[in-house]
Amino acid sequence: MPPIRHCHLVFARAFTLVEMLVSIAIVSVLMVLVFGVQSSVQARVKQAKCAANLSTQAKAVMFFAADNNGRFPYGWNVWYPTVWQKDISPYLGIPTTNTRSTPGIVFQCPMITQGDINIAGAGAVSHGMNEFIIPQVALQSDTPVKTVQSLATPSRVPLLGDIWLQNSDRMIAISKVPAGNTGNVAFRHNISPAARPAKVPRPSGLTSFGGGKVNMVFCDGHGEALSPEEVANAGDNVLVWNPWK
Repeated sequence: MPPIRHCHLVFARAFTLVEMLVSIAIVSVLMVLVFGVQSSVQARVKQAKCAANLSTQAKAVMFFAADNNGRFPYGWNVWYPTVWQKDISPYLGIPTTNTRSTPGIVFQCPMITQGDINIAGAGAVSHGMNEFIIPQVALQSDTPVKTVQSLATPSRVPLLGDIWLQNSDRMIAISKVPAGNTGNVAFRHNISPAARPAKVPRPSGLTSFGGGKVNMVFCDGHGEALSPEEVANAGDNVLVWNPWK
């Protein structure tokens, strides 16, 4: 007769309420970290795409200048009702009938959405040309004539950059003097991803639109991501906003 075997039932110990709450808390923290990293990566990708867009536009500006005796493209005015984006569109393979404020187009920062444009109004763009570079009137009546060849230090002269989303073709310089002159440069990257970032008072005495970085490309074609202090139009700054001053 075979020996009698006793079956021992083994019961798995259930999670206590405290252990379940701890597990849920850990999972929640991990999810926050993952989404935070993902959001940061997406913001950096958009910043890189924005910088690439500006570089592409800068090349088109230089192609335009080469075909026009070194002259920079005009901005909109009553004598020449065409924005500079239209002038360089043929060099980008973009139909001149295409609106410059379309989301995803090269003239817009990738952070800009249709909703942002709807709030800002018709014609709103997020990239502008240096207000001192862009010829102010048609028929080249500016004095002195604004040409690529007349730039003494093109590597330090801003050409294009991020602006506060609005209907403007100009990037207006931020300044330390007078106090509170915020211009329209948008420091939206990394810290302030909003299309229309709020004013930020800074310990340096500046008030800027946003507290992040601005993507800016210079007249020699190189690009930089700069802080408000690096961009400010002041004597202690290495940028040359107005090379004909």
